Amino acid sequence: MSYQLNNLHASNMKQQQIFKQLVKAYRTGTLSHAYIFHGGQGVGKKECVQRLAQAIFCEQLNDDGVCGVCTHCQRIQKNEFQDVQYIEADNQTIKIDQIRQLKNDVSFSSMEHDKKVYVIYDIEKMSVPAANSLLKFLEEPNQQVYFLLTTSQVDAVLPTIRSRAQLVACHNQTRESIQSFYQENGLMQQQAYILSYVLPDTQLGMELIEQDDFQSFYQAVVSWAMQWVEGDTNAYIAVQTKLARYFSNKEWVNIGLDIVMTVVRDAMFSLMVQQSTALYTTVPKKMKKGVTIDAIVQAKRMLSSNVSAQVCYEWLALQVR
Repeated sequence: MSYQLNNLHASNMKQQQIFKQLVKAYRTGTLSHAYIFHGGQGVGKKECVQRLAQAIFCEQLNDDGVCGVCTHCQRIQKNEFQDVQYIEADNQTIKIDQIRQLKNDVSFSSMEHDKKVYVIYDIEKMSVPAANSLLKFLEEPNQQVYFLLTTSQVDAVLPTIRSRAQLVACHNQTRESIQSFYQENGLMQQQAYILSYVLPDTQLGMELIEQDDFQSFYQAVVSWAMQWVEGDTNAYIAVQTKLARYFSNKEWVNIGLDIVMTVVRDAMFSLMVQQSTALYTTVPKKMKKGVTIDAIVQAKRMLSSNVSAQVCYEWLALQVR
C-alpha cells in the first residue's frame, strides 16, 4: 500500500485523513514495521516522521492523532526520547558502520518502553553495503521495532528496500496555507508572507525563527532589500553596518538572499500591476537598473563558490545604477 500525504501543517482534509489512517493502523496493531516518506525538498518529510513517532509513543493518543503536549510528545519534539533514534548522512553518505550501530542498539532492551523507533533521513545517500545491511534487517523485522525513512529521490532507493516498506508520498502545501500556518503561530502578515516563499518547510522555518537573533537578522535583511530596490546608495555601507554581524551563520546568509529575492519579486509585481502588495502598501515609483533576479541568482552562485557573504552582498549593492 502507498499513501499520499500533504505536509502536516496544511489544512486540507486529504492530509488529515491519511494521517488518521496511520494512527488507526497503530491503534489496531496493523502499522507496518517500515515506512518511506518521500517527496521533494521542503515538503515536511521530517515533520511527518516526527508526528508518526509521536503517535507510537503518545500518552493521550486518540483517533484524531497525537496530543502534542504529553511528556513523550514533548521529548520526541526535542529529540530527547531515548527510544526514538536518528541516523543522518555522515559526509553525504550513510555508512555501513552507522547501520551496524543501529543493529547493536536494537539488540538491547528498550530504555523505557516495549518498542523502538529508528528514523533514517535521506536513505538515497546510503552506501551499497549500508543499504544491503538495512535490507537484511527489514527482511526479518523485530516485533515492536519501527523504521521511519525519508528520501527526496525515491527512485534512487534500492528496489528491494522499497518493496519491504510502505510508501508515503509527501506533497507541497499551497503557499497560502504555509502563510496561514506562520500567522497562526504568531508571525505578522508581512513576515509570514515572505517566509512562505523562503521557508516552505514550516518545521525548519519555526526552528529558525526560534533561534536567537533570527528576528533581528530578518528585519535587517528586509530593510536592506528595500534600500537596494530603491537604489539607495547607503545599501553598500549597510552591508557592513547592518548585516555583517550575522554573516558567520552560513545558513542565514543564504536565506537572506532568498528574502531579498522575494522582496524584489514583490516590488516588480507591484510595479507591473500598479497595485499595493503584502510588502508594498504603496506602489514603488520605479526599479533601478541592476536590481534584478539575475543579479541575486549570481550572488547565490558566488556564495556557493565560497565567495564571502560580505563580498556577495556588497557586489549586489554595486549593481544598482
